[in-house]
Amino acid sequence: MASEDDTQESVVRVDNLRVAFGGARSAAVGGVDVCLAPGRALTIVGESGAGKSQLALAIARLSPPEATVTGRVWWGATDLLALPPQALRAWRGARIGMVFQDPSVALAPHLSIGRQLSEVLEAHAPKMTRAEVMEQALACLRDVQLSEPARRLAQYPHELSGGMLQRVMIAMALIGKPQLLILDEPTSALDASARQEIVSLLDRLRARGISLLCITHDVGVAAHLGDDLAVMLGGQLVETGPTAAILSDPKHPYTRALLASRITLQTPRVGVIPTLREAAPVQGGGCVFASRCDWASSVCQTPVPPHSLGQVQVRCHQPWLGKS
Repeated sequence: MASEDDTQESVVRVDNLRVAFGGARSAAVGGVDVCLAPGRALTIVGESGAGKSQLALAIARLSPPEATVTGRVWWGATDLLALPPQALRAWRGARIGMVFQDPSVALAPHLSIGRQLSEVLEAHAPKMTRAEVMEQALACLRDVQLSEPARRLAQYPHELSGGMLQRVMIAMALIGKPQLLILDEPTSALDASARQEIVSLLDRLRARGISLLCITHDVGVAAHLGDDLAVMLGGQLVETGPTAAILSDPKHPYTRALLASRITLQTPRVGVIPTLREAAPVQGGGCVFASRCDWASSVCQTPVPPHSLGQVQVRCHQPWLGKS
């Protein structure tokens, strides 16, 4: 069980979290340990199918019914996974806010923005009057710096741009004044200008003491937001530590390959774009990157626990290989 020291040092601590689906060859999340510190941003990066979204949903107790979730998610001395559904309602919104991927799908198309914000408020503060609810909804839109907030209350999702919808989603998550905000791909499908605006907004939230757990495939977002970075593959965190340390000197071969596959302004316009070759993850407890790694050997077929290299935890038998 979490101690009083854990309560003071972390907002949420995840112990051996596992998410599995019946019939799947391997777990979507395979025994993850992670800690979210107060007022800090933890960004989780990795390719599609790595398990990032399933990890976020499990922490918030929003996994689909067909998922089997085991492990512990400690909020202080309380295990969120052990709470009955009725008790969990007091935690969601009031302590944990969730921003789902693709707000154009997450928001109800037939309800106005004001109505959707007010429904969240009414669920957590049923004694508020209608006037108080709408004033609070307006204040939330102002808080996320959405233009013309009074006008937006009467509009519907299809009338707003992608960047505006993302601000609405963040406003909905902030209504209950949570200590932790979980964001699943908050900048996906946004243009460069809108992406920068959302990242700047998240920076301001972190400065207010709100902890952020950000799921993204965009290493640039991770570099900007990062206090801490976790690289995920095959349901495992293969490298974790301070963002600057990992991006400047990645230890795991997958992290190095992931960073090398980015397209930047310096990427040559001719030749082959660097990519990560596809292959099935290793089964039976070996390194999940072994079948795609140029430096894999027989030892990589055996279980590899995370171990420390300076400030970083890395899950690799031979992290020094393949470095230039």
